[in-house]
Amino acid sequence: MKSLFVIRDKNTGAFCSSSKNIYFDTNTNSASLFDSVKNAEKAIRTMMSFLTKEMSPYGGNTWHLTHGYFYKTFFHAFKQEYIALLASKDHLKDHAEGHKATPEAQLDLEVVEVKLTLVS
Repeated sequence: MKSLFVIRDKNTGAFCSSSKNIYFDTNTNSASLFDSVKNAEKAIRTMMSFLTKEMSPYGGNTWHLTHGYFYKTFFHAFKQEYIALLASKDHLKDHAEGHKATPEAQLDLEVVEVKLTLVS
């Protein structure tokens, strides 16, 4: 048996499917696998750092939850500040209105060990 590690959100039960783009999926088969706890924890620190840092007009502090072909976007933090930033830029004012309906949801991440058994 080989032990690998996944990142799971305690609030939704979803598994991290892309730590780079902060996507979580309800399907366990889509989970990103890490070879050590250390690597999974590093990915968590990177994601959380991105979600809680200063904003730019081209990337809010959002994460995504996918379920099949559907996905939903959530703000982790700074929703009102991000909308105000978009509204202050003439070429991005239309995007500000679209983000008002996006809900806020905090991620609470944990590393979970999974054991893989190869069956032939």
